Amino acid sequence: MGGRHSRNKGHAFEREVAKEAGRRLGFKDGEIRRTLQSRGGSSEGSDISIAGHFAIECKRYKEVRGLPVRALRQAERDAKPGQIPIAICKGDREDAIVVMRYDDFWDMVQENRERGE
Repeated sequence: MGGRHSRNKGHAFEREVAKEAGRRLGFKDGEIRRTLQSRGGSSEGSDISIAGHFAIECKRYKEVRGLPVRALRQAERDAKPGQIPIAICKGDREDAIVVMRYDDFWDMVQENRERGE
């Protein structure tokens, strides 16, 4: 698979994740945004930012293997202060997986519980 095909596959996955976040979570326009980097720019930042709370790195490859840990490290590098870094990875013919730090998971669960969700 050539570089352009791989890049297009990755960008399509980013769009899919952003659309799903809006559909499932009800975020409004502007609360979910793909970064300049994800559109071929040179800016640092995660692929997707959701309401300033989450820095999401999306990876779409033929095989996932050790990719989730590397993707999470990249999300951690790109996250702004106060954002929870998350990696979403998908291999061909596989379900997508979500990877985040253990403490971030529990913080997120606690926050949702406090809001009564």
